[in-house]
Amino acid sequence: MKYVILLIGLVFFGCSETPIETPIGSQDNVEVIVTFSVDMSFQIDEGNFNPNIDELFIAGNFNGWCQDSCDEIIRITDDQYDIVFTNSDNSFFQVDTELQFKFKIHEDDWETPNPAVSNCIANEYGGYNRLYVIESGSNSLPKYWYNDESEN
Repeated sequence: MKYVILLIGLVFFGCSETPIETPIGSQDNVEVIVTFSVDMSFQIDEGNFNPNIDELFIAGNFNGWCQDSCDEIIRITDDQYDIVFTNSDNSFFQVDTELQFKFKIHEDDWETPNPAVSNCIANEYGGYNRLYVIESGSNSLPKYWYNDESEN
């Protein structure tokens, strides 16, 4: 008898409201994963980067261009570096949001992306920022070369 009363209570009181603020499947509710990959082999070969002592960072409009803190890119192999962001870690990462970013070695060695090689946008300093617009789901950005310099 107590199970019948519990069931009736759940039917009448447990489902009295339907969530309407964020519809399921809306863009704000979509899981977004953005993966950045950098190949540092050319910089290593040229003596511009030592994977044993140098650190690689990513700066962009999603982290205030490293004004307060910077996101270090994780060393996968001696010359390959990756970092992954999700919209649950950083609310900036939403569908259709424009990312502007650059890579940098240590605190002040900013790369200079080449708009003839990468998708870039001019910045207020006379240079270029890399540019990407976030899509729904998994966003594995193309492998970047620091300064767009490769062995080719």
